[in-house]
Amino acid sequence: MQHISTIYARFICRELQLSAVEADRLLCDSSLQYGDISAQPFMPYPDFFSFLRRVQAQYPDESLGLKVGLKLAPAALGELGNAMLCAPSVKDALMLAAAMVHIHAAYFRLDVIKTAQGIKVIFIELADLGSTQRFQTEVMMLLSQNLIEAVVGGNFENGKFFFPYEKPKQSINYAEYLHSPCYFSASHGAIEIPEQYLSLQSPFFDPVIWEGLQLKLDQQLKQLRKDSQSPFSDHVRRFLSAQPPPLLSVTEVAQSLNITERSLSRHLKTEGSSFSLIRTRILKEYAEFYLTQSDLTIDAIACQLGYKDFSSFRRAFKLWFACSPSQFRNNHSDNR
Repeated sequence: MQHISTIYARFICRELQLSAVEADRLLCDSSLQYGDISAQPFMPYPDFFSFLRRVQAQYPDESLGLKVGLKLAPAALGELGNAMLCAPSVKDALMLAAAMVHIHAAYFRLDVIKTAQGIKVIFIELADLGSTQRFQTEVMMLLSQNLIEAVVGGNFENGKFFFPYEKPKQSINYAEYLHSPCYFSASHGAIEIPEQYLSLQSPFFDPVIWEGLQLKLDQQLKQLRKDSQSPFSDHVRRFLSAQPPPLLSVTEVAQSLNITERSLSRHLKTEGSSFSLIRTRILKEYAEFYLTQSDLTIDAIACQLGYKDFSSFRRAFKLWFACSPSQFRNNHSDNR
């Protein structure tokens, strides 16, 4: 279930007023093109991460996550958003979101816990968001606020927003978008919602639509879990990881399956992946390991990973982690 709804990529393109050519350039490291994100409901989330990192590098805007999140009304989430609006109350909507979040983003889990004042919704990251964490957290917070405010018909002012990173320099922007106090350096992204909001009945509540959408969402979730069986992707990942780098070629991997490269590519695409995507992910893991756990020079690491020169490795690394290899090593030197 390595996917995310394409709605987020579409809204980024719209916010930045990107042409199809410009969007394709930002999607160059993925298996998709602009036409794909316009027509398909999901995209592999590593592709989305790659796209988002390129967006952040080429269109620096400290408020982009807030701007995109503000415009994502609950209905933008399709059947899940409509079901949340049609729920009996805010609490029912949030419980549904916790159960069905994988339909839109497979790398998050929502934990809902009872507090003395109401409930706390905790966003548990199941993948390393890296430099995209701030954008994605901001979008989630605005989406949650939009839902609550759509139901209650007023500003969500008495809650609390928690962000899993240090207070940004431009944190004053948060007050322009989020109507409750914001706190930073939390262990996880989270929202505290007082009881006064939870018990209010939604003006959109319709028991027939509510029941029907729950059944549809349950079917979607079951289908996604069924489709998550990815034998070819799993084989490629295991085969490439079975021995130290440099990594084997697509020809060698295809031969191990007794199929052609074209057939392997087709099978991987059906599973929402590609050889390049899997290979890149493993290279990133090896690069991170060598930089944090070994004393090899960066030139030696580049050579070990199969890069012909340091500059090629440096360019690739900067796309992966939004910093240079030396900066990454320095930032993690205390953990060695």
